[in-house]
Amino acid sequence: MIAEETLVVQLQQTDTQASAFEVLVDTYKQRLY
Repeated sequence: MIAEETLVVQLQQTDTQASAFEVLVDTYKQRLY
């Protein structure tokens, strides 16, 4: 499971909202499976 702090850093480094959304989706998928 990805740490919340790591997720925040990934979002801050993301240029577009679309990419940020993809990061969130990938993170939730990893948490579910």
